[in-house]
Parts: sequence; C-alpha cells; structure tokens
Amino acid sequence: ETEIRGLDTDIRVFNLNGPLTIDDKNGEIDLADIAGKTALTVRYVTVNGERLNGDFQLAGKNATLTLTTVAGNVNLDNNDDEMELTDIKGGLDFKLHACTLTAKEVGGAIAGTSVSGAVTIRDAAGPATLNLEKIRCRIERIAGKLTINNTLKDVSISGAETDIECSNKNASITLRSLPPAGKARVRVTTERGDILLILPAFPESHRLFLSADNGKIVSRFREPAVTPSTGDRTLVWKNFSGAPEQADIQCKAAYGDIRLKPSEQVEESE
Repeated sequence: ETEIRGLDTDIRVFNLNGPLTIDDKNGEIDLADIAGKTALTVRYVTVNGERLNGDFQLAGKNATLTLTTVAGNVNLDNNDDEMELTDIKGGLDFKLHACTLTAKEVGGAIAGTSVSGAVTIRDAAGPATLNLEKIRCRIERIAGKLTINNTLKDVSISGAETDIECSNKNASITLRSLPPAGKARVRVTTERGDILLILPAFPESHRLFLSADNGKIVSRFREPAVTPSTGDRTLVWKNFSGAPEQADIQCKAAYGDIRLKPSEQVEESE
C-alpha cells in the first residue's frame, strides 16, 4: 500500500503493484499502470491517469480530471471543473456540481447526479440513470436502459437501443433516432418545453402517441399526413388503436410543441 500527502506538490506514480491513496492540494498528479485501487482526495489539482487496473475514486474540489483505460469502477465527487473519461471497463458513479463531464466507452452501469454544467455520454454499454438540474445533457449511443430527469437545460438523445424514460422542465428534449420498433418503450415528457424528433424516416412501424397540451404537433414529413385531433386544449395524434400506455413511443409536452423533422433538414447544434 502506498499513501502520499502533499501541499503545493506535483505527484507522479508509475508502475505501482498495489493500492494507492493520495491527499493533495495545489499541484499536478500523473498516474499510470497502478495495479490496485486508486483513491484521491484533492483540491485545486489537475489529475491525469491511464492504465489503472483497479477501481478509481476521486473526492475533489476544483479538480480537473483526465482518465484513460480503467479496469474497475469509477466514482467521482467534484465541484467546479472539467472531467474527461475514456475506456472505463466498469461502472461510473458521480456526484458533481458546476462540472463538465464527458464519458466515452463505459462498460458498466452509470448512475449520477449533477447540478449546473454539462454531461456527455458516448458509447455506453450498461444502463444509465441520471438525476440532473440545469445540465446540458447529450447521450450518443447507449445499449442499456436510459433514465434522465433534468431541468432548465436541453437534453439530446441519439443511438439508444432500448428503453428511454426522459423528463425535462423548462427546456427541450431532442430524440435524434428511435430504438427498433417492438424492442423498446420510449417515454418522453416536458413541462414548458418542446419535444423534437429528428428521424431518417417517419416511424410508421412504431406505435406512436403524441400529446401536446397547450401546444401544437407539427410534422415536416410529407408522408403520411399528420392531422392531429383537437379536444380539451390538447392535440393528439396516434397511428394505432389502443391506450397511450401501449404505445412504443409516447411523447407528452405540457405547454410545449412536438415537432417531427427528417434528419437532412436539421443542422447539427454547436
């Protein structure tokens, strides 16, 4: 076991055959080829780690983090900085405030809470459950079930392969693709926000239920014609007979619009 404590100290640890504990303030930490668990308690520190063969844990304040290739699980608790993870074999658990998190190639389950900032997840294998507040959220390609709750910032989801449950308040939700018909259930709701479906073709093979309360439903697909029915200040359109709960895709916008667009008509966001 190796334990290091520093103040205004740069720390470099390479080729360690055992667990590592570091407590440091004001410095840079470089880690590579650590065989055991790595646990950091840091303040105002920049951390770079690669080829970590155990679990990784960080409790930080103003900690900038770059991790590449971690064999175990990653647990993060941090305020006010940027964090980038690539090739995490295990799961990811995080509790963040005013951070920008980018996680790519995560092999296990993802669970996290974050307030203010941004979260981007790409190429995730496991399920993800995110409880967010004022977070710009982007999900690109995920194989497991996706659950998101957010407020005040937009959510964008593309490449999901199975169930989606997403709710947002005072901001929009964008779905840039849908899971295969009959293989997943998608439930998307906004309160005072729009729902945008950007699809390569109209999802005729899906059982689709759209409801816009105090809003409107607009389709830019030429076929089939979408003509919502009107009643009780709610616009509803569905291409199947049955209760809304039986739909593959259910979108409900309270005080918002629902828009369907072909992919080629939409410019990528910044």
